[in-house]
Formats: sequence, C-alpha cells, structure tokens
Amino acid sequence: MALLFMIFLAEVLVLLLKFFSQAFPGNQVFIVLYGGLHGFTTVIGLTLFLILLLSKKQKNRFISVIYPLIILLLVFLILVIIPRDTSALYSFVLLVLLNVLFYFLASVLYFVYNQRGVAFFVLAQVVFTLGGIVSVFYTFFEPIGLILWCFLLIAGFLKLGQKTYSKEMLVLRDIPHLMSRLGVKMMLFYNGISVVMSIVVLGGFFLIVGDSPLVYRFFLVYLFFIVVSNAFVGIVVSRGISSRLRKLHEGVSKIQEGELDYRFKKESEDEIGELAHAFNDMAQDIAKSREDIDKKVEERTFDVLSKQKELEEAQRATLNILEDVQNEKDRAEFEIRRIEAIISSIGDGLFVTDKYGRIVLFNPMAEKISGFKEKDVLGKKYSDVLEFYVDNDTESKLFFVEKTLQSGKLSSIGRNVVLRTKSKDLIPIADSIAPVKRGKEVVGAIVVFRDATKEREIDKMKSGFVSIASHQLRTPLTAIKWLLEMIMDKSVGTLNEEQEDYITQAFDSNERLIGLVNDLLKVSRLEEQRVKVKPQLVHIEDILDNIVKEHEINARAHGCTIKTTWKKLGTPKIKVDPLLIKNVVDNLISNAIEYSEGKNVITLSVKEKAKNIEISVKDKGVGIPKKDQGRVFNMFYRSDEAVKLRAEGSGLGLYIAKMIVNISGGKIWFDSKEGKGTTFYFTLPLSGSKKKNAGKGIE
Repeated sequence: MALLFMIFLAEVLVLLLKFFSQAFPGNQVFIVLYGGLHGFTTVIGLTLFLILLLSKKQKNRFISVIYPLIILLLVFLILVIIPRDTSALYSFVLLVLLNVLFYFLASVLYFVYNQRGVAFFVLAQVVFTLGGIVSVFYTFFEPIGLILWCFLLIAGFLKLGQKTYSKEMLVLRDIPHLMSRLGVKMMLFYNGISVVMSIVVLGGFFLIVGDSPLVYRFFLVYLFFIVVSNAFVGIVVSRGISSRLRKLHEGVSKIQEGELDYRFKKESEDEIGELAHAFNDMAQDIAKSREDIDKKVEERTFDVLSKQKELEEAQRATLNILEDVQNEKDRAEFEIRRIEAIISSIGDGLFVTDKYGRIVLFNPMAEKISGFKEKDVLGKKYSDVLEFYVDNDTESKLFFVEKTLQSGKLSSIGRNVVLRTKSKDLIPIADSIAPVKRGKEVVGAIVVFRDATKEREIDKMKSGFVSIASHQLRTPLTAIKWLLEMIMDKSVGTLNEEQEDYITQAFDSNERLIGLVNDLLKVSRLEEQRVKVKPQLVHIEDILDNIVKEHEINARAHGCTIKTTWKKLGTPKIKVDPLLIKNVVDNLISNAIEYSEGKNVITLSVKEKAKNIEISVKDKGVGIPKKDQGRVFNMFYRSDEAVKLRAEGSGLGLYIAKMIVNISGGKIWFDSKEGKGTTFYFTLPLSGSKKKNAGKGIE
C-alpha cells in the first residue's frame, strides 16, 4: 500500500507537470518531465498490476485480483463503446457514475451487516463525488493512466480488507462479529484512501480543462473542499473509534492475562458496542468453560486419586496374597517332601491312583516287589501294568481299586491274592486299599501291599502242624470216647453213683476236646482252601428248620426259646452247600444260647434283599462291648462276658463262620448294644455258591 501511495503521488505530480506544460507552452522542461514521469508511472503501474494478478501468494484471488480486473474491464469496455468524438462530458459522467456505483454497493454491504456509521460515511463520499459533475462543461478525455491507478488502489484496499479478514478469523467465532471488525478497520484506512480516490476520480478535470480560468478556480475550490471535509470527518471518526478500540484492546489484554471477571461497559448501541457485548459474552463463556474445566479437572483428579488409592490397596492386598500363596507353597512343598520321604522309607509297597485308576505315585518298595520302575507305570492304568489274581487262578483278574473308588470305603486286598511281577512270577501279597477323598468326593485310592510269601509259608507250616496234630489227637480222643461210652453203657460192669459222675465229666471233657480238634481241622482246611464245596438247590428255610430242631433241647436247658419268623417258603431256591450253611448257623445259635441270661428269645429271620438272601440271628443277651466289636471275627477271640458266664467255646466259631460265608460268596456282620443283645446277619447270593471239588468236606 505504501508503494501504491508513492506512485499515486508521482501520478499527481504528472498531472501538475501537464498543467504547467499547458500553462506555459513554450517551456520544454515541463513537457520533458511530464512525458518521462508519466511513462515511468504507467509502466510501473502495469507491472505491479501484473504482479498482483499473477502472484501465487494470494489466498483470495476473487477479492484481491479478479474483482478489480472485472471492474477494469468494464471501464475499458465503456471507453471502447463510447466513440472518440463523444462529448467528454458524457464520458466523464459515465466514469463518475461507475465510481458512484462502487460506493453505493459498498454502502449496501455495510447496511446488510449493520455497520450504519461506516455506511453513512461512504454515502457522504457519494455526495462529494456527485458535486464534481456540476463543475464539468467540456473536456478532452485521456483517462487510461488514472483509471489504472484508481483500480490499483481499489485492489490494494480490498487486499488490505482480505488481510484483516484472515487475521480476525483467528479471534472471532461468528460471521457478524467478523464483518463488524472488518468494517471498522476498512473505515479507518478509508479516511486517507477516500481523499486519494476522490482526487483520482476528479483529477481527470485537471487534464481536460483548457484555458478556462473559471474551471481552474472551481476545481481548486472543489479539491480544497474535498480534502478538508474528508480530513475533518476522518479525524473525528477515527478518534472516536480508535479510543473505544483501545479500551477494547485493553479489556482483551486483561482477559488474556486471566481476569475473566472483567466486563466491557456498553456505551453505545453501534457496532463497537455490539462488539463489546460480544467480548463480554465471550469472556463469560470462557469463564464458565474455565469453571467447568476446573470442576472436571477436580473431579478427574479426585477420581484419579481414589483409583490410585484403590490401586495401592489392591496392590498391597495382592502382595499379601502373593506372600500367603508363597508361604502356602513353601509349606506344601515341605509337606510333599516330608510325605515323599515317609513314603520312600516305609517297608511296604505303595501306589496311588487318581479317580480314573491311573497311577500317580509309585514308591521304591513297590518297584522292588513288582519289578516295574516308577517311570514305566506313571500315568498308566494300574490294571494295565499290575495284574492281581486269586491264588493261581490267572484266568480272572481282580479289580479291587475300582470297587474302592465306587464305594469310597476302606477294604483289604484279600488273603489269597497274588501279583504277577514284571518277570512273570506270581507272588502272594497282602494288605489294604483306602480311598482318597476331597470333601465327599472320591478322587483316588491308596494301595498298600507287601510280599506275603514268608507269611504264607508260615501259615502253611502252621496249618500243616495243626492238621497233623489234630489228626494225631483225633484218633486217641475217638478211642477214649468209645471206651467211655462202653463204660457208661455198663458193658464192663456196674458203676456206683460217684463213678458214673466221674465218667460223665470225663466224657463231656473229651467231647469238648474233640470239638476243639474238629474246629482246628476246619480252620486248617479253610485257610488252605482245601474245603470241598458241593452246592445244592435248596430252600434256606428247610435248612434252618432242621438246625432249629437240633438246638431246641440245648436252648430249653438254658431257658431260651428259638423263634422263626417265616411261615412258609418265601424265598427262592438257591445253590448252596447245606453242610457249610449249617456250620455257620450252628455257631450263631450256639453263641446266642451261651451268652443269654435267664429267659431269652432267639429269633431267626430270612428275607430276600436286592440280589441276596439275608439270614439273621437275634438274641437279647449281654451284647458285645464296643471296645471288643472290632475283634469279634478274629481267631480265638472270647469276650470278657464269656469268661464271666463260663460259656463254653474255643473262640474259633465266628472265625470259621466268616470264612465259610466268604467262600460261599456272601458277607457277615452284626449289630450289638451292650446289655441289650446282638443280631448277626449274613447273606448268600441268589446266583448261588461256586462248586469246588478239590479238598475235603468241612467235617
């Protein structure tokens, strides 16, 4: 803009030189200066106009270049259309009307955006311009240079507005405020530009006026009037606006420094007043936003601190848990090492299975007994590696672990079980199986076993000794019995009463000794599995009826009564060895009679239950003390009550009964309360007993 003003002043100087060259025709200095300076300014003006047109830095070519170019083309179009001989008055009137049109459009634009003060100022320029028309009577028109500079100034003015627009867009947020600020800036610059434009527009008079002194005087008066009026209006308006703008600037600075409670006083209802109101709204919005931001920051800070506190507490809790877990892990590892040491050091073989029967633990003694290494059996099902059989019956394997996993109860392997080792040898083993429970759930089993080879050999030797001794005793005892019977029958003479009493006592003692020898022989045969089993299809009630008849005399002698609960044959026939069943029931009824005090009722019952027939013998005798109940089926067991009551017996009856029930495929147990009596139960399978031909009969 500064360069444009300088060139414009040079153009004014050109006009003055032309004036003096016409005023003093004979002076060549004015003519030379006028021609040279006029050519120079014309070339510079065209160059600047092309630079402005082709510049790549223009952000808005319509405002900066295209719009002035269109106006310039319209002017040249008018000049081309108007003939050369047309009255200069009309040519000048068209040019001035074009300028008036520009002012009018500017005033309409300002009115649209509520810039009334600036609009009236522009309309004042329209009045001053129209005043110039009155002073024109005739002219010679050559306006190309002036028109060029006129529109260069217009382009520069619009460029300045475009710059103002681009800067203010960073501050204000809506179009009305944007146009208000743009209008104020344009108005301030217009104070100086309007004078220049008026001179440019009316400067053509200076070139076209001939020798009329009247026109000279009128032009000078008019020029002076324009300069003075514009200067006066510009000074008044600019001071009023600039002072209020300074206040706005100071207020904005305070707001920028953080005084968000600062507010502008609305001194007027014009554009600056509205701008002040807009700044107040903006400051209020900023203050509210700041308050909201501070509140949110405070809330977020509180949330962050709360979360941090919770996180710290959770971290401490986690560390405590990890510490507890580590302590528990250490204790568990210690217990595992201790248990492993115990398991490794025990003298029995041991292996542990999971609930699926897979081996999870195999101790060194189990390796020694079976011949299998731990690495060979871990993870495998026990029955795929370890084969258990009953004695030498290798056709049918035993699956005792599955029974324990299903029942969840402790059980024994059995007396006559053998294990096939890795070397295919069969060795006798003995011991027990226990379930592993987690709460009520069975999760595995522990099998403890030992090599029972030596035990079996000792038992065999013992059984052999008992068998031999019993046979050796049985022969003389039988002879003694025969001789005593002859004496008692008086085959060898008459006996007095005392002699008969002695002979009777001797006979009873001999009978007890014979019974003991017979029991020992039974035990020997049962333990060695040399008892022959001959199953017959019978009704159990028939066997029991015969046994009851045999015991009625002995029962009455002890003041007891034997009662049966069946009236007819209610159970199905089954295959059992009657002689073996008779031995069991004989022992149970004999014990019930022996351990009864005074009058007692002994009750026999038979019923079908599940897949078995259940037989029970109930008495109301002295009962079995709780401390002795675990030894009832042991060999040679006799309770303290038997000693007190002087009950006869060897202590082998229940032991024999249990073994007979076992080989018959059943189970035996009892319920007893001391002082209230005892009930013995045993079962026989409906499927019957298995036949066995090897060995001898039980008797």
